[in-house]
Amino acid sequence: MTIKTDDLTLNEITTYLLQSVKKVFNEELICLLIHGSFVKGGLIRDFSDIDVQVFVKETAFDEFGLKLKKSLKMQELVGALGFSETGASYLQIYFYDPKKMPDWYTPPMHVSYQILFGDLPEELDYNTENFKLKMVNSLKRLRNIISDLVRNFTDSSNNQILEEQDMLPQ
Repeated sequence: MTIKTDDLTLNEITTYLLQSVKKVFNEELICLLIHGSFVKGGLIRDFSDIDVQVFVKETAFDEFGLKLKKSLKMQELVGALGFSETGASYLQIYFYDPKKMPDWYTPPMHVSYQILFGDLPEELDYNTENFKLKMVNSLKRLRNIISDLVRNFTDSSNNQILEEQDMLPQ
C-alpha cells in the first residue's frame, strides 16, 4: 500500500505514524516523539528527514535488536509513506529500550521535540545540568572510541600506527 502525501499535512502523517506504531507495539509502546527541523523549523526541502524516536519495553527486542517480525511490520506500514509535499526526503525512526540506551545517545532538548504519545522516559528527561554532564562524559570517552576505530581499520594488533598518531588511550 502506498500512501501519497500530496494532500496530507504533517499532522496527518504523524497521526498515521502513531497509529502504525500502536498497531505494532500496542502495550509495549512507552513514548513516541518527533524531533529536529520539523519541530524547530529550518527544514531544508527535499533534504531534511522526519526524525522519530520510539521508546518501547524490553520485550520488543531480542538478542539481535528490535524483533524481526515487528521491524517488518513497521516497514510494511510506513515504508511506502511518501513525503514530497511535506518537504522531507525520508522518515528516520529509531527504536529504543529506555533502560538500555547506547552510550552515544543524546536526548533531544526540551524545545526541539514534540511528544506524540506517552511521556519521555524519566531516565532520558535531562535538565540542562544533566545534559552538560552527559556531554562531558561523552567527550571523555571520545579518545577511546577513536582509538578503537583506528585499531579496527588497521586490522592489526600492532599499535605502531596508534602510537605514531598519539591515539592510544592513556
